[in-house]
Amino acid sequence: MFVFYLGFYVTLVVLGGGRVVKGATQITTILENQFDLGAASALGVVLLLATQFLGSHQK
Repeated sequence: MFVFYLGFYVTLVVLGGGRVVKGATQITTILENQFDLGAASALGVVLLLATQFLGSHQK
């Protein structure tokens, strides 16, 4: 299951080409470079809430 979801992350990195930063990539960058758990957690919550909002408003 982990490998399946890893594909979604790798696809974002490859399609962005390193120039376009997506949400999951930004969270990883914050954790790797700055080790700022607060900022990474806040972005994770925003990503979760946006997903729930968009998912609940689909027909």
